Amino acid sequence: MRHLENNVERECRICAGAIVMQENQILLVRYNKADGTSYLVGSGGAVLTNEGTHEAVVREVREETRLEISPKKCCSLRICFRVDTEL
Repeated sequence: MRHLENNVERECRICAGAIVMQENQILLVRYNKADGTSYLVGSGGAVLTNEGTHEAVVREVREETRLEISPKKCCSLRICFRVDTEL
């Protein structure tokens, strides 16, 4: 979804993520950058059209880790904006 705000186009999306815990350990996903460094984040991503946040979390964890989860509760939800400065 895109909208204009102060003559700047912004892309808006609803994101859902998971905190996956087992035996006092937290599951993190490692992403490798082109410069050879990497970073760790919790599993998650955008909620697709006609998909609920619960379904999005299950799908994202499956896609990123191949694990099947059953979410227990929703802790938070975020809306992500990407600003396109080259209009």
